[in-house]
Amino acid sequence: MSKQDYYKGIMGLLVTGALTSLSTPVLAAAFNLYVEKAGATVGLAGAGAGSIAEDASTNSYNAAGLTRLGEEQVVFSAVGILPDSKFTATKVTDNTGVARSTGRTKVRGNSLVPAFHYARRICDNLVFGFSADSPWGLKTLYKQNSVARYMATRSELQTVNLGPSLAYAFDNGLSVGAGVDALYAYAKLNSRTGATVPGPRTLADGTIENTADAWGLGWHVGLLYEISDCTRVGVQFRSKVKVKLKGETIVSNPGFPAAGPEQIFDVRARVTLPETLLLSAYHDLTEQWALMGDISWVRWKRFKELTLKSDTAPIHSVTTQERYKDTYRVAAGTTYQFTPEWRGKVGVAYDRSPTRNKFRTARIPDSNRTWLGLGAQYRFSECAALELGYAHVFFKKARLNESAPAVLGPAQLTGRYRTGANLLGLQFTWDIA
Repeated sequence: MSKQDYYKGIMGLLVTGALTSLSTPVLAAAFNLYVEKAGATVGLAGAGAGSIAEDASTNSYNAAGLTRLGEEQVVFSAVGILPDSKFTATKVTDNTGVARSTGRTKVRGNSLVPAFHYARRICDNLVFGFSADSPWGLKTLYKQNSVARYMATRSELQTVNLGPSLAYAFDNGLSVGAGVDALYAYAKLNSRTGATVPGPRTLADGTIENTADAWGLGWHVGLLYEISDCTRVGVQFRSKVKVKLKGETIVSNPGFPAAGPEQIFDVRARVTLPETLLLSAYHDLTEQWALMGDISWVRWKRFKELTLKSDTAPIHSVTTQERYKDTYRVAAGTTYQFTPEWRGKVGVAYDRSPTRNKFRTARIPDSNRTWLGLGAQYRFSECAALELGYAHVFFKKARLNESAPAVLGPAQLTGRYRTGANLLGLQFTWDIA
């Protein structure tokens, strides 16, 4: 293999294995963190998030709901994600076509997703809101010597979205909310490489470490209509966000000494985070019982292909196909007010994955999933409340038949995933005034 082919293979692997993993086995479809933006939504599996509008976290789901709040409020939230995923490999081939050991490996990725929300009434009809949350994210970790190491070892995407909003309430029960989204994204995406030149098979695996980050801007707008004191419906649209990622790739490959002990390339790629649309409804059945539900849509078809570019690598541009499909999510839930201090929650949801079976990768063992949530709220006083929520996510079994870019050699990984996950949500709400 020539030095140019070696670099070409590295670039190809980076495209298919790195920034493609901006789609992930987190807990909403692909890498969309929906429930995780507020601890209070976990127990309801996200049901009614755009219409309940009872605390400042509504700014993340439907800014129009801010008009239902009091004078000033802060919300502190944290959601722990505890996945349980195992991959059983039935075929493993390295970059030279040599078959490697098969077996089972665990996919790790415990994460903590914090959020902060704030609301303040400016006048009778106008309310300001602000949220700092994480609308997109992923974390999947394989051991350095796992059966999946030639496709992925680490896939991590962290985002912070700063979202100020203004909401206005008309006299006819209609409220409108809108704002901007300033989103920061950081990605760290690593993998291993086998021997890339003819020679002894005892050569140690190489490594590829990728980091990139960027800011992007978007906007959101929402409506909330109170049909009666007992019933309200909401809708929110969140725009796409274009992110121009820039960073570096560090390649170390003992199997190709002519390349040097370590090579560093610049990388850049344009990624469009898709639009989302949420329809939500809430209804009080009695003084104790309430029902809520929603349906959301994500325009994942924007992920048709991904082009990675570099000015310092011999191969300046490589494109890989994504072929995502649009997805929807449906959820329903209920709450029961046991006493003035205690309220219970139950929710269920069904979440479709945008991943097509043909294009599933070890970085994105994503599949359809079903949610079951339980939660409780305890109100210390009229000004302070604590929320606890738990949700279990059941993933559909997923099969994998992934091949590395042809220019890198016949590396291949075949097998199946069995995945589940637990979420723990905590939220503290404080009415300052």
